[in-house]
Amino acid sequence: MRIKFIDHSFHKRTASSVFFQKILQTMGTVDLAWDDSWQTSHSNINKEELFGYDLVVVWQTDKTAIELCKMGLKNLLFVPMYDGTR
Repeated sequence: MRIKFIDHSFHKRTASSVFFQKILQTMGTVDLAWDDSWQTSHSNINKEELFGYDLVVVWQTDKTAIELCKMGLKNLLFVPMYDGTR
């Protein structure tokens, strides 16, 4: 299984999502992408390439997850931040 893991770029510093990435690695190959939308107000992710993955996981970046849903991406798993999403 090919998995794309889109993470909040601040987590480069905190490494708070590494545990979940390791879980995903037991399911297949995981490609990591850092989303800078929290700094620039728009996502830097190449959204068209995501259609080639079996699963796309968006970790705590609400706006990016919404954009991908609007594009019609069907294999999307969104993991919200407990205190950051309604």
